[in-house]
Amino acid sequence: DRQLRHHTGAEAALVLSNEYTAIIAALAALAAGKSTVIARGELIELSDGQRLEDLVRFAGSTVREVGAANRTTLADYQAGWGEQAALVMAVNAISLGESQSRGASSELLHAARESELPILEYHEAGTLADLSPWGLSIGPTVPERIRAGVDLVIFTGDRLLGGPTCGIIVGRRTLVQRIADHPLIRALQADKLTLAALSSTLALYDEAATLDQRLPILSLLATPQDNLRLRAERLAPQLAATGEIASAEAISGSARVFETSQAGQSIPTWCIALQAKHGDASHLRARLRDAVPSILGRVEGDRVLLDLRTVFPRHDVEIVDALERLGGANG
Repeated sequence: DRQLRHHTGAEAALVLSNEYTAIIAALAALAAGKSTVIARGELIELSDGQRLEDLVRFAGSTVREVGAANRTTLADYQAGWGEQAALVMAVNAISLGESQSRGASSELLHAARESELPILEYHEAGTLADLSPWGLSIGPTVPERIRAGVDLVIFTGDRLLGGPTCGIIVGRRTLVQRIADHPLIRALQADKLTLAALSSTLALYDEAATLDQRLPILSLLATPQDNLRLRAERLAPQLAATGEIASAEAISGSARVFETSQAGQSIPTWCIALQAKHGDASHLRARLRDAVPSILGRVEGDRVLLDLRTVFPRHDVEIVDALERLGGANG
């Protein structure tokens, strides 16, 4: 709680098992039996096919859709909140694209405050630091939204935050306390190992100037293109020499920020394109996945791409060793 309050500027914080349980707990405590006002275009599908509107209903709240699929005005919101409205929910999601959602506007925040309706924001890729120096435009950070006057922000501890899977709620003390007092909370709380891992991750944010050297996910994102190119050009002939691979080529490409995003953002990268000596690309991908250590690639055409943006340099030799073992086993 202390670290999250320090890094976000929020009055209080609560950590639950994952982002879904955080959304359900918040709505069950604050909006059960009443309606949750949300823009029609922000009723997104989360990872694993889970829909946001289903979570709202599961929490015992009614979904009050407002606006059009591609645009929602302040008047749309105001028409949607009546006596049954408990709160307004806004979404900051990469999958919506830059122009469609960056959370609640200042006008919406002001109007909701005058109507005594809390604003709850869900951030698909909640961050504590501005990632634009590393080529990512994720939208406002969690601390920026708290300073803007958002009452509650929900985000996950993994993804771009770089920590363990958990659901984090930060915001006004009175609202966080209402959520913490709900009977569901005991069953939804994060375990001690998760809390310890989150605490260690948050400690890395204490020195912002060296964050890209200390935080693993940011270290990968910040790797220079030339570095990736040189590694790919060095590794390709080594992998081509293994018995499992017919050819290996260093190629430039793009890396998805994270898989849950439907539209999302991409950043430049370098890959090694592998062509199987035995079987097709899907077969090779499966063999790589089952190798020790497991190697995760993606199939494009008749080749498997290994994205070095997702690999620390110290693991390059392990990839070569794994391919050599696969080639030996096949031979």
